[in-house]
Formats: sequence, C-alpha cells, structure tokens
Amino acid sequence: MTRAVRPILRDHVQTAAATTMAPTRWLLAFACCAMMALPAGCGSADSDPNMGEPVPMANDPRSNSAGGSGSDSALQDEAGAAVDDNAGAGASAESEGALITSGTGDQNAAPRVGLITDGGAIDDLGFNQAAWEGVDQATELLGGEATSIVPATIADIPGAIDELAQAGNDVIVTVGAAASDATNEGAVRYPRVIFLGVGQPQSADAPEGWTDEWPLPNVAGVVFRDEYAGFLAGAMAAHLSTSGTVAAVLGTALDPRSTQLAAGFTAGVAEVDPDATVLATQHPGTLDEAATDADWGEAAAADALAAGADVIFGAGGSIGRAAIVATAAQEGAWCIGLDTDAWPRVPDAHPCLITSAVHLVTPIVSQLIDEAAAGFFVRGDHVGRTSLAEFHDHDAAVTDAMRIDLDRIESGLAAGTIVVGSAP
Repeated sequence: MTRAVRPILRDHVQTAAATTMAPTRWLLAFACCAMMALPAGCGSADSDPNMGEPVPMANDPRSNSAGGSGSDSALQDEAGAAVDDNAGAGASAESEGALITSGTGDQNAAPRVGLITDGGAIDDLGFNQAAWEGVDQATELLGGEATSIVPATIADIPGAIDELAQAGNDVIVTVGAAASDATNEGAVRYPRVIFLGVGQPQSADAPEGWTDEWPLPNVAGVVFRDEYAGFLAGAMAAHLSTSGTVAAVLGTALDPRSTQLAAGFTAGVAEVDPDATVLATQHPGTLDEAATDADWGEAAAADALAAGADVIFGAGGSIGRAAIVATAAQEGAWCIGLDTDAWPRVPDAHPCLITSAVHLVTPIVSQLIDEAAAGFFVRGDHVGRTSLAEFHDHDAAVTDAMRIDLDRIESGLAAGTIVVGSAP
C-alpha cells in the first residue's frame, strides 16, 4: 500500500492506494444481476416506495468478503426508522438495497473514497481518525484509493466536496454535524456519488426550506445512540462505586445529545444499583458557551466529588475532558470517558480512567463502503454499535462478575431486551 501527502493551500490531503486486486464476489454479483436483466437493482427496492432509483457510482462497484462491524443496514422508512445495529434490527442492505450500477463500464475499476474532516486533524484520536481508519480499511481490502482533506474552516467543506467529486471519487465521507448541510447540498450536485455523513442523522422530515427529494437517495447517515453510551457508562459507574454516589458532568441541556446521555446514565446506574444516588449536572449556558467551557467542567467535577461521588462520567467535549482530568487528582476516584477511547487522548486522566463509552465508527464506515461497492447501498440512517473501551492499566480492578454483567448489559442493548427510554 502506498501513501503520498501533498498540501492544498491551508488544507492537507492524504492518499492511500492499495495494490490488491478486487475480490471476485463483486464480479459474481454483477454477473448475476446482468443475467437476470434487472437494471433497477438486485435488491427489493421496488417494494419500498422510499428507495427510489438505484444510485450509480462514478466508478464500478467492488466489495470484499468482510465489512467489519456487522452493522445491519436498511432503508429509513416514512416514519424515520433507522437500522439499529445495537437493537438487532436484522435487516441487511443485501436484502433491501438497490444495485448501484456501473457508471463507467470498467469492471476492473476499484472504488475511490474521499473523506473530509470536521476541520480537526485526521489523527485527532477521535471521530475524524476513526472514520479515516474505516475508509482506509475498506479501500485497502477492496484494492481502492482513499483521500482525506482537512478543511481550514467549516465554510471550506463545500469546496472540498467539489474537489473530491470532480476527482472521480465514488464515495465521500464527511464528519460531524456541522458538515450536514454541505453533505446534503453536495449530494444534490453529485447524484452519482455516495455520501456518508458521520454524526449526520437523515431525519424523517426534510430540513426547513429544503426543496429537493428527501431522504436523498445517495446519502446515508452514520449515527449512534447516545443513551446507550450513557447506559453503559452508568452501569460501569455503579459497579465501581463504593460510596453509592456517582456523577455525570455533561454539556448543555440545549443539546439533545447531552439529554440522551443523562437519561441513559441514570438508567444504567439503576440497572446495576437501584439505590445509588446519581448526580447528573448539565452546563447552564448556550451551545457555544458549553463547547469550550473547560473551567465549568473542572468545577462541576470538583462539586460532585465533594458531594460524595467516587465515579465521574465526563461527557461533553472540553467539559468532559476537564471533568475527568479533575477527577484524576482525587485519590480513589474513578472516571469514564466518551465517544472514542480517552486513554490515548487524555493521558492526564490515566490515574482514574477505567474505560470510555465508545461509538464504533471505524467498522460501520468500512462496512457501508463495502456495501456501496457491492451494489447494495441503502439511504437513511445506519446506527453503529456502542461499547466500552479497554480497561488498560486498571484491568485488574474489573472483576469477573463485573465483566459478566457488563457483557449481559451490552448484549441486552444489542438484542433490544434492555430498553433505554429517552429523556423528555
């Protein structure tokens, strides 16, 4: 696999080209569809009015034999239902998807995939890096080529989309909610390109003022259930606590994500210890204020510790980071991170950092690229799995009984036998 890096003004582009030949599974699928004379697709698109016509890729589809996460995929319906890998929805893109037909006629072409970050570095140890690793994994297995662009500002994302689309990329991955408008508008400009929006829900209702088709036929939202992350963190906290009091330091209540995390955390604690006291504190300010208010996160953690909490869930960007670092200074206290494994991101929290509630971005991005290359792309929301990260240096603190119960809880969330309500 070769890599090259070249600067583009204030952006950076990273290219990874694989030299392996495309696997034969795509050739068999392509031949099957051709023999059956089904130009509209090999799936059951015709049975679902929301599916629309199959989306042709700029290059021919490819697939490999393993996509990664096992994330199930299905079309979002009129009610806004999404495929939920955690809930064991069971519907797969292969059973409900539409064939993405060749736009070039070149059956030896391998997929080209571009990724645009949210403005952060490609190696941010967060969602940007996790999404890039999914892109890199898929294109390496498929014998394709991957390119990433780090825009100087959010306003540069539309131009980055233009650059990748006009360079012939078959799939474009964008990261973060701030890229949602640019992703949707780019999908309208380039209807033969598949777009994956990480953290960009494709809701049942079109955005205000939207005049084009909705849901867009060539856009998939990669989303996660934050209440599951909160639930796992709450269950872990309840298992660890010896004081019977645990706390969550969260972003503003104006952010629906913060509210879901709070609801999940409270429910997760109750699942393990119904008598435990939960201190869930949300930032009192606006979205902009909460985004960078590390001082408040540090103070909120200190207040929770003073109130008797011995486990702190830091769940709010800069706020959460500050909360777990503050907790590390308290001997005997534990802390839990969020989104991606905080261990490599926040070394100052190592003394208390037992684990993180993580959204598994890499495998679902890799699988969706594989499915698109195989000709079974399905628009709408695709819900990725949520789990707990490794316990790292604190592995010995997690007993076998804790592990068994945490496995039970994670399996219950995946199977839908444990139902987590949403906060109002």
